[in-house]
Amino acid sequence: MKLSGQMIRAAGAAILSMLVATGALAQAPIRIFDSHLHYNQEPNPFYEHTGFSTPPGRVRELLDQYPGLMGELSYRGGITEAGKLSSNWRALFASHSPRFLLGSDTWINERWFGYDTIMKEYRGWLAQLPADEAERIAHGNAEKLFARAD
Repeated sequence: MKLSGQMIRAAGAAILSMLVATGALAQAPIRIFDSHLHYNQEPNPFYEHTGFSTPPGRVRELLDQYPGLMGELSYRGGITEAGKLSSNWRALFASHSPRFLLGSDTWINERWFGYDTIMKEYRGWLAQLPADEAERIAHGNAEKLFARAD
């Protein structure tokens, strides 16, 4: 049976989504990610939740290896330590702020009930960044990615 490129892309996207959604991409063989990016010609694939708990060093490696990869930050843990932006994330945002965007991931009702708290937490660590970095991450990168020609 010969597989079409469309079938391979769909399978790759499904596998990548499972790996990303479970945070397993950090431990997955990089060739899985390479294969997905090879067959999926999207210019800006998303790393959902930026891997949940993938260490910042590994996130940096992935961003450096895949120039179009965008890190989506909803439900991402470890960005702050006791309310302060961690030094590793501060450095990563300083070097790669054009590659991150916020999300809220309101996949269950409880997330909607806590939406204000989620946004306050984002605003808290964004306020610790230089204004240009914070603006890109908060909305600028998303505006560029999802801009529509009117």
